[in-house]
Amino acid sequence: VDLSSYIDISKYYKTMGIDRIMACEAIENGVIVDAGSAITVDIVKGAKFEGGFIYPGIKAMGECYKNISSALEYSFNFEVDLDKMPKNSADAISYGYLKLLQNEVKSYGMNVYLTGGDARELVKIFPSSQVDEILIFRGMKNIIKKADIC
Repeated sequence: VDLSSYIDISKYYKTMGIDRIMACEAIENGVIVDAGSAITVDIVKGAKFEGGFIYPGIKAMGECYKNISSALEYSFNFEVDLDKMPKNSADAISYGYLKLLQNEVKSYGMNVYLTGGDARELVKIFPSSQVDEILIFRGMKNIIKKADIC
């Protein structure tokens, strides 16, 4: 079943990916952080999409640093202390990326839903978040239910 005709597309923007739309359809209120090839962050209030933004994914960001200089080729440290300024390059890279993401997501003061391939890593910087590996499918289920398809 093609669910696109059952989605109120006016709530979203034209180029928004269907995966992001389905994730938004899954919740009433909260911040969705979908951590995959890119990290998308979407805000939903009262079952209405309020907007969102896109970060490079963890792997892509690591490649960026490596392309700047081989001296910056480090794996992200999700255990880095985000309450202290780092004193080495590896932690500085992790801190610079993760602290920005953490601060922005927390600034909304809403429940955080993590999904995507790297969600289990990001729970380390969002300890009170909810990991939902099937969030997109929950959105699909909600669309089907609203449309009374099955």
